[in-house]
Amino acid sequence: MRTYSIAWRQCQKDIVLEAESGKKHLFKSGALIAVPWAVQHYDETNWDEPFAFRPDRHMPGTEELKTKNLSAVRERFALSPFSWGPHKCSGYPLAMVEIPVALALVFQMYDMELLDDLPGTDWQSAFGVVGPDGQPTRVKFTRRTT
Repeated sequence: MRTYSIAWRQCQKDIVLEAESGKKHLFKSGALIAVPWAVQHYDETNWDEPFAFRPDRHMPGTEELKTKNLSAVRERFALSPFSWGPHKCSGYPLAMVEIPVALALVFQMYDMELLDDLPGTDWQSAFGVVGPDGQPTRVKFTRRTT
């Protein structure tokens, strides 16, 4: 499962936006629009091998950022709500402590075994969270006794 942040915005006036393909889209005043911030991470025009798990590519000063003429991550997402920069989520430091502690507790209490392959990604029906493509992924949890 890949989670990603969506910023919801309401159009303040009618506006026509043109896509790179040349197709024009009309957004009427009052329309609710989703801005999926993370989708750009899977765009081959931004990243080499966008589906490869390479978190190091986002480190400021890396060659990949330099060759793409992109600014550092903190600068790129300065206006992204609850992300980096001046609008960063105020609860972020607490979450960064709570998440590993919660995971550690689960991993201490249970042995886990993946019974199926991990699912693909279903982008078409994604709404806030990119979920599995309909194929089940079962995990066997066995409570540890020691």
